[in-house]
Amino acid sequence: MRTKLAAGDVEGAVRDTEDGKVLALLGVPYGAPEGDGLRFRRAHLHEGWAGTRSAMSPGAVSPQDPARVGSARVSEVGALNLNVWRPVGASGPLPVLVWIHGGAHMYGSNAHPLCDGGRLAAAHDMIVVAPNYRLGALGHLRLDHLLGDDFADAGNLALHDVMLALSWIHANATALGADDQRVTIMGQSSGGAVVDALLSTETAGSLFRGVIAQSSLAERVHLPQEAADATAQLLDELRLNDRDAGALLALPAEEIIAAQVAITHRRRTERRLPWILFQPMVDGRLLPSIPLRAIAEGAGSEVDLLAGTNLNEGSGEVDLRSTDEHLAGRELERLLQERYPGTEAGTYKAAMGGAASDVVALESLYSDLLYRQPTNRLLSARRAASGAGRTYSYLFRWSRPDTDAWARRAGHSLELPFIFRHVDDSEAAAAEVGSNPPLTLMHSMSKAWAGFVHEGRPTLPRGRPWPEYGEARRTAVLDEEIVTTEDPLAGLRILAEEHELAPVAT
Repeated sequence: MRTKLAAGDVEGAVRDTEDGKVLALLGVPYGAPEGDGLRFRRAHLHEGWAGTRSAMSPGAVSPQDPARVGSARVSEVGALNLNVWRPVGASGPLPVLVWIHGGAHMYGSNAHPLCDGGRLAAAHDMIVVAPNYRLGALGHLRLDHLLGDDFADAGNLALHDVMLALSWIHANATALGADDQRVTIMGQSSGGAVVDALLSTETAGSLFRGVIAQSSLAERVHLPQEAADATAQLLDELRLNDRDAGALLALPAEEIIAAQVAITHRRRTERRLPWILFQPMVDGRLLPSIPLRAIAEGAGSEVDLLAGTNLNEGSGEVDLRSTDEHLAGRELERLLQERYPGTEAGTYKAAMGGAASDVVALESLYSDLLYRQPTNRLLSARRAASGAGRTYSYLFRWSRPDTDAWARRAGHSLELPFIFRHVDDSEAAAAEVGSNPPLTLMHSMSKAWAGFVHEGRPTLPRGRPWPEYGEARRTAVLDEEIVTTEDPLAGLRILAEEHELAPVAT
């Protein structure tokens, strides 16, 4: 099926899904080089093409660790492309959900099969758009202190790419049948950090009306000196010095990626907690301050927000079935003294709400440090700010059945196939959620997220209202039976607040 976009015609494919027919436009370019080129510079909207361009298959992905790319094509310039899914036969301008993939700011793409937007679009009469954007050093490398103001935006190019994709949606709203006054951005993990950052900018409320932040960190940014230190590490790994920084403009992307992978792997052997070499930075331009602070001061307060985490965010680091109890106890005590000085393991377990093994407590502490308490701080920041935007919270608690290989339970990213409606339709889905996932939870979650996209408020089964977060910290607990409660895991939140923890993944 042919679609006439602002930049030219594209030929997409009509696909049958379990939830209806969708038109899929895949690999559509949205950005192009500006001035002297793309590397370390902002892009502009693609100027267009002659004739009809095929949009039948995913586009290139941003350069990243080759071990994570699989069979995808890699292109530094061609990676600024996006996928669009629109239900066939839907009438009227439709709201738009923009999916920002995660991957530690270093890897990932818009083509993950469990985040394909076709079924979600078809089931709930909305358009789903998923852009690729620049990653790692190519998306977040501070260079203005070495190469001058022409590179003042280099530290936040990934954010600028996402904003450019949002501008593309507005420019093509009529062609897509989209309502550009109902655009919601959704990100998970580092994608969640991206949407948190954008919520804190002046673009909030103009390019998008709603934000869904899943397992996110509004604190995951570098301050200028931290960003400069990351640049120095990259230069050192490439056997360059500050005077040679201009050589980065001509180096093959593969060499830059190999250097950042080497640094990350080396640092990973030195500490268990994840460590992010390149990420958004406070640049005094797009990000005047740490996003969490800006949000607490009112940034984005007119925008609706849905934010939450999964119960076992730390199970990627702590196997809940096979980790040695003695070793877990030693690590628990060490990490408590590092992050919660003076806190004993028994005190932490009491804050969990009762008896727990050292393994379970260690996984919980990882969850707290990595995502749970940063998300609580984001929600608290919204409580401190005044504005018309509504705030909703969730805790995903459904536990994946244990396997001989791994006890993940309600682990990091497990909610995604439920939202995108891919729990029962592929081998990849079975590998992610097991052989007998609750379909009722899939239907309830995708409908709730769709309600937020359509109207700025999620809905619960049987027409029950999803209460706003508010002073009582009301939260929807997502399991086979969805319930609402006030301040779940309050003891852990209070313990963290007593220590005023800074973010770990910086």
